[in-house]
Amino acid sequence: MQTGWFLLDVPEEGRIWKYFGTDGREILPADEPAEVTPEGEDSPGYIWYRVEEPGADGTEAAENWYCIYKNKVLKGSNKIVSWKYYFDSATGALQKGHFTVGTARY
Repeated sequence: MQTGWFLLDVPEEGRIWKYFGTDGREILPADEPAEVTPEGEDSPGYIWYRVEEPGADGTEAAENWYCIYKNKVLKGSNKIVSWKYYFDSATGALQKGHFTVGTARY
């Protein structure tokens, strides 16, 4: 079963990104994707998606941000324009607040 981000070839739409929750159902982004194109680069730039995945057993939805650049979901440490971001190495979800990666605390 596919979970997370998946690049699909859709007739008449071309290649588009879809997100599938932990239960395998497609979840539409909460907002229209936001594109950030660094100065001097061609489109497409960094495309940000906000996804609200329903919690198990009716618990509060988890809100996660993801960034796709050059048809890849960003993972690990990335510098976007002048800001440094860290994305979960497995899911690509933007890490917020304080967190630990290996022995390093951020």
